[in-house]
Amino acid sequence: MCRSGYQEPLAEEVRAAAARQGRRGWAAEAGSGWVAVRGLPPGPLPAPLRAPLIFERQRLPMARWFPLVDTAATSEPLAAWLAERLAAGLARPDATWCLHAYAPETSVPGSLEAGARRLGMALLRALGERWPALGQRRRTPEAVAAAGSGWVAQACVVAGGVWAAAGALGSLSDRFPGGVHRMRPDPQAPSRSYLKIEEALELMGTPPLPRERVVDLGAAPGGWSYAFLKRGCRVLAVDNGPLKIRGLEELPGQLTHLREDGLTFRPDAEWVPVDWLAADMLIAPGAALGLIRRWLAGGWLRRFIVNIKLPQRHPLVALAPIQEHLRGVPGCRFRLRHLYHDRREVTLMGTAEPQPGAPRRPVHRRPHRTEPHRAPHPTARGSAPPGRPGPGAPARRAPTTRGPEPRGAPRNVRRRRGR
Repeated sequence: MCRSGYQEPLAEEVRAAAARQGRRGWAAEAGSGWVAVRGLPPGPLPAPLRAPLIFERQRLPMARWFPLVDTAATSEPLAAWLAERLAAGLARPDATWCLHAYAPETSVPGSLEAGARRLGMALLRALGERWPALGQRRRTPEAVAAAGSGWVAQACVVAGGVWAAAGALGSLSDRFPGGVHRMRPDPQAPSRSYLKIEEALELMGTPPLPRERVVDLGAAPGGWSYAFLKRGCRVLAVDNGPLKIRGLEELPGQLTHLREDGLTFRPDAEWVPVDWLAADMLIAPGAALGLIRRWLAGGWLRRFIVNIKLPQRHPLVALAPIQEHLRGVPGCRFRLRHLYHDRREVTLMGTAEPQPGAPRRPVHRRPHRTEPHRAPHPTARGSAPPGRPGPGAPARRAPTTRGPEPRGAPRNVRRRRGR
């Protein structure tokens, strides 16, 4: 399953996986928000299909198709008929299970979502009435996801019918219904992009820790920086535009804003390797590849989250060089996913292990770097004792920003301070 409108790129991914395996029997049939892969060999999935694909939201292994004339009219007889077929896949003694009833995400919400909700309630009633023991072992999707094990009955309502399947939680590409990670909005966040970084962090499963070093390229207006500041990180926000983060003094993290171009920015020696590289810039995939290649080759990062904008046509062609390069980087593990909160973009997430002999310092240093208002703790990784510059560090000026500038400041003062 995928977001409606992205079924063709998803089908292309399946065909490319088949070509890498030398398989000619696979067939990818696409509909609005779904791709059916036929001709797979019995047993475990082939290696190219085991990990979730870029545009894949959820998968239904061994799914069955039930055509409908009107998908909005999910009647009780239909639910009873589907329950008969799903119950066999849930007949595991003492195994908990849950139901995922959903519809593919579309740009215009309509009757499919309402039909999926009605079908889900009717299915739960039918399964509980016909098989009481099965009803006693039912849990909520959140409980099964938190446990990390169990069985899942899926019913995906699409235009023209229902895809249904039952299987182990581990056979799915995501533990949530439809692969949707709907993050909770924060009224203090300065932009919608905050939801994207929160979803990426949830998928990575490694939360940022207090005092970790973060470089946020293309930071304005500050949604991604805000997410790290909330967690107590030290954030170096790089953007020529202004930040709109409110209540900076109340956040546990430390912020330094550098008005520079994120594409050409090079971190100071005492900051590398940074714990997190975050980048959300309006640049082409080729420019994003150059950015990633430079930071990995310099040994400047440990983890990275990079948002990549997609072209209007042939997105997989644009993303292929990035995947090819990262597969050849020793110690680099990455995932490229079209997240729920992404629009015409995908998110690259990964980790990089330091390699012996890799360069650890940037090529150039600039004398106008600034430090946060609060000096790093002397025991923090890569930091110098308060009041003392790091090895070979030039003299430093006062910090540029630690919050919004005073109201009424002369215009020429604002411009001079921002440089």
